[in-house]
Amino acid sequence: MDRSNFDPKRLVAASYDRMAERYLEWRANQHRKDASPWLSILREHLAPCSRVLDVGCGAGIPLTRILAETYDVTGVDISIRQIELARRNVPNARFINGDIAAFDFSRDSFDAAVGSYSFIHIPRIEHASLFRKIASWLRPGGLLLANFGIGNCEIDYEEDWLGVPMFWSSFDAEGERAALASAGFELLIDRIETELEDDRPHRWLVALAQTSSRPRVTNLDTAAGQLVVAPAGAADYDAVMAILREAADWLSARGNPQWKHWHMEAGERMLRDRLEHQEVYLARRDGVPVGTLTIQWSDLEQWGERGLDGSAGYIHGVAITRSVGGKRVGERLLEWAVDAIAARGRRFARLDAMASNAALCRYYEQRGFYPRGTATLFGGMYTAQLFEQNLRSGQAAEP
Repeated sequence: MDRSNFDPKRLVAASYDRMAERYLEWRANQHRKDASPWLSILREHLAPCSRVLDVGCGAGIPLTRILAETYDVTGVDISIRQIELARRNVPNARFINGDIAAFDFSRDSFDAAVGSYSFIHIPRIEHASLFRKIASWLRPGGLLLANFGIGNCEIDYEEDWLGVPMFWSSFDAEGERAALASAGFELLIDRIETELEDDRPHRWLVALAQTSSRPRVTNLDTAAGQLVVAPAGAADYDAVMAILREAADWLSARGNPQWKHWHMEAGERMLRDRLEHQEVYLARRDGVPVGTLTIQWSDLEQWGERGLDGSAGYIHGVAITRSVGGKRVGERLLEWAVDAIAARGRRFARLDAMASNAALCRYYEQRGFYPRGTATLFGGMYTAQLFEQNLRSGQAAEP
């Protein structure tokens, strides 16, 4: 092989164009597992109808076809013949021909990406940069499920593989793990599997990796000026509590005591717990904290068993300082939280208000939240009205 003019991607594309049908026949005779184990993994972590990118989808059989029965799938492959077959084999998915490393999808375009026997055809020197791209295409908490060769070979070339020349490239398992970590992925599944190929054993790294579940720092334009919304940590306890207590005092002055717990030891414990276990956010204007909210991904206390169904995000503690009052900053933060929940792939956004606060309940209904029952809080001290918004239809959920 003459490496001076060697273009591995062009070779892979041309070779699969020539033997796409032959590859399908060959694959059907191998001892590889079917796609159902991968679907089972995704179903444990991903809601139905989520957006999935299939990297190197090939002819769409078997993985793309089975994914498209549950998810909204976009397949990409460098071989035009493979894409032609995929469109025929999986008419309920969309397909794009091209080099995945050259694509530039928008941020948060997908909830998950998969790559079955595809990254092995991409030069390993490009793996880390491609993983970073994929991470940016995924929403916060997005998933990558893929297998990787672990032969630690920069150029693995065979002149006659199923009648065509073929190229493969990989690190060893530690190298692929390091490339994923450098892109900000955290490994949820990390195992070595052995499969027979032409009756010879081949070892693969199978990985389920996840991006950070927290939304990235966001610049939010409001009538009060631009806010920077970012995750809060334990060091932000005083700033968050100050906002909550200012809001509690403002409510109490108007005859509404529902947030008085923020001045109690129970409220202090609650905030510390949220900062440690939930997603608390601070909004700053010119570096000064002016707003806060919390997003939870389950809520047994207020929603009972429904709060564990994995279909919703739960918004709590939306509060602003009076310095930005009257400028709809709270409304913008609420919109931001709903968008963050939708980007996570959840179907519903849920929140609550004190049932006796008719004005606030009406406010939530006007913004697309539908009443979904009540809950008793703080040992019977308050009755909360529960609200839910359907994020799939963009309309309020039906009773």
